Amino acid sequence: MSLDVEAGDIVGLVGESGSGKSTLASAVMGLLPANAFVTSGRVLVDGTDISHATPSAKRSLRRNQLGLIPQNPITSLDPTQKIRHSVKEVIDDAAVAAAMLQSVGFTDPQRVLGSYPHQLSGGMAQRVAIAMAVARRPVLLVADEPTSALDAHVADNVLSILTSQVKELGMSLLIVTHDLEIVRNHCARVAVMNRGSIVESGPTAQILRNPQHAYTKQLLTATQTLHAEERVVVDSVDAEPAIEIREATVTFTTGPPWAPVKKNAVENVSLTIDEGEMVGLVGPSGSGKTTITRLLLGLQKPKSGQVLMNGRPLMPPRKGTPGSVQVVLQHPDWALNPSLRVGTSIAEPLAIAGRTRKVEARTKVSDLMERMGLDPDLAERYPHELSGGQRQRASIARALIARPRLIVFDEAVSSLDVSVQAQVLRLIRDVQKELGFASLFVSHDLGAVAFISHRVVHMADGAIVSPPEFPERNRP
Repeated sequence: MSLDVEAGDIVGLVGESGSGKSTLASAVMGLLPANAFVTSGRVLVDGTDISHATPSAKRSLRRNQLGLIPQNPITSLDPTQKIRHSVKEVIDDAAVAAAMLQSVGFTDPQRVLGSYPHQLSGGMAQRVAIAMAVARRPVLLVADEPTSALDAHVADNVLSILTSQVKELGMSLLIVTHDLEIVRNHCARVAVMNRGSIVESGPTAQILRNPQHAYTKQLLTATQTLHAEERVVVDSVDAEPAIEIREATVTFTTGPPWAPVKKNAVENVSLTIDEGEMVGLVGPSGSGKTTITRLLLGLQKPKSGQVLMNGRPLMPPRKGTPGSVQVVLQHPDWALNPSLRVGTSIAEPLAIAGRTRKVEARTKVSDLMERMGLDPDLAERYPHELSGGQRQRASIARALIARPRLIVFDEAVSSLDVSVQAQVLRLIRDVQKELGFASLFVSHDLGAVAFISHRVVHMADGAIVSPPEFPERNRP
């Protein structure tokens, strides 16, 4: 396999989960795991073979010539230190640091610098990671799904910043993604990977207009299917409320103990989700979406207001109702215990509820994995042995298996390949229709929200505002 990224070039690397994209990116960064080796060929970075370099030489290359924007931004930020500490490792000048954060869409950089990573939403943390990587001005910047956690207009802004930096400073940019729209809009060249090989590469416009390989054609067809205008119309939802947020206000305190600053994350927000209803929740990073999900999951107590499930307070949970609320997290690594086999993690809600025998649980796990497009044999593997997309599908199966009353989908398909997104969205819809649970679908992807939701709620600055405008389309 061969791939060239010239100086000032912007190359997209696309393919499904497990195709080898992340392995190739790790090889370029000199970050292959201990059990992986470059057995033939070379990986040259600015003329230096990083694949056979000494550990100290690799560190020098990563420090001076390479930059990485990880898919999970939390891994690049010290959880015990404020953002200011992490940013200072890149640049000492406070004014420049603030300007750097403003360049990726932060209107209040000082508040961000004074926050801890866990106080930021996924999209905010990703923008910090992007700003830090660009500030180092590397020769080659490797961006691994750099905008998977960002809303559409911020994502486009961030990618515009990246591409302008590449052109201005003569950097090279390798964007690893499953989003063909990113490639179409921002990459001059594209390489398509499948099963560990590059099956097609060339100018982006040429490849997307006239693909030659069957796999490339499959990816393009899947993208068109997800965004097609024609949908299967479903009956309107007419049911009793499953869960309600009534005039809730949540206040956080930031700043040092001697000068605390209180800020309302959400203020007087009310939201009702009916039985069997899928409500889409959209809004910019930091708008309050995460706080709403925490309220619905019973992880956040409101300063004022109520959260009711079937007319009763959600918290404390009532005896005999384990698993009534489930969540599919933005990052599957947060949902799957790294020390447990995947099948055990999927079956865990059944074990907690105590309603299913082990043999029956294994059968349910196997059946559900097949419905999620996973080989049932993967149940015997550990999470680190699965690709990111496979882990996310396993976490969706884990949430579905206990038949909860409410499932919160937090960016549930953001890590999935285009070719399986529509399949998974349809699966979620079908299972919801069958089991009748209520759902909140939180996403930055307006296409996915319009594709699956009965109703869409738009948040901004901690409040529910007028709904977003979507193209006229029906739920699948």
